[in-house]
Amino acid sequence: MKQKGIWILLFAGLVVLLGVLGTYWNVLLVEDYFQKLEMAKRFENLNFSSSWKESPWSSVAWGSVGFIAALTAVILFFVRLLKEMKLNQIQRDFLAQVTHELKSPLATLELTSTLLQDETVTQEEANQFWKLHHEELQRLKREVSDLLLSSQLESQKWKIKLQTQKLKEWFQEYFNKYQYLLGDQAQVKFEGSWSSALISMDSRLSDLIFQNLLGNIKKFSQGSPELTIRYGVSIHKKKKWWIEFEDRGLGFSPRECKKIFGRFYRSVHSFQRAVPGNGLGLFLTKRACLAQQMKISARSDGPFKGAVFRIEGRGV
Repeated sequence: MKQKGIWILLFAGLVVLLGVLGTYWNVLLVEDYFQKLEMAKRFENLNFSSSWKESPWSSVAWGSVGFIAALTAVILFFVRLLKEMKLNQIQRDFLAQVTHELKSPLATLELTSTLLQDETVTQEEANQFWKLHHEELQRLKREVSDLLLSSQLESQKWKIKLQTQKLKEWFQEYFNKYQYLLGDQAQVKFEGSWSSALISMDSRLSDLIFQNLLGNIKKFSQGSPELTIRYGVSIHKKKKWWIEFEDRGLGFSPRECKKIFGRFYRSVHSFQRAVPGNGLGLFLTKRACLAQQMKISARSDGPFKGAVFRIEGRGV
């Protein structure tokens, strides 16, 4: 942040300098012209060069054009510089977060391995350590898998295996599969009527969508998750369907509606409340939706006012 402020001050100083130089150049041209004009009036009978008769306004115009061009170049360079600085900051935050996310399960795995080698550990304690060991191993596997999958989706190296399935069956299969992520105390309501449309889906990408959406709802909930799932079809286009996931969690600023799907992006409130994650979940969700000819969007009325995630598609 301090470095960004320094660059802004340098940019402001450079703009002022260019403005002073451009103005000074134009003033000199006009003063020189009027000095020659005054001298010509005094010595009309002498044979002077006709250069004084030339109007300075063309030079002034060219000088102004040069100043504007230089200023435009500086502005474009500065905007590009700020974008690069922002990207570098996002990547640094991401690396720091991923390092933390990877170190935590590794530390737990190391600890449980050491404890399991202790001969004084009872069978009951050993079973608990093995359970913790397995959970942290799965967490580590998931983190590494997300990183690899992010790279594959970004470079379009992911081989999609589309299958045709009814929309209702698709939703029920994957929602039931990952509903456990919401926890036992979660309150879920369903509203609407299902479309009879058939959709093209990839099982691994569908896993990503429901795993990340339901996992996010749990992570950003205020206490036990309260979730309302709505679904329906377009009145004018019957093959067009939609599903909405509305929660009563932390929400986000309306200005972040598109940003939250960015790679490595994490909402300000996730940092403030130390919500775990690497900033890839919603990025992968959007990529998974696009790969299956679906669209996903999000909206929120503001922090602590919940959020709505909407998936739309068209039947085949």
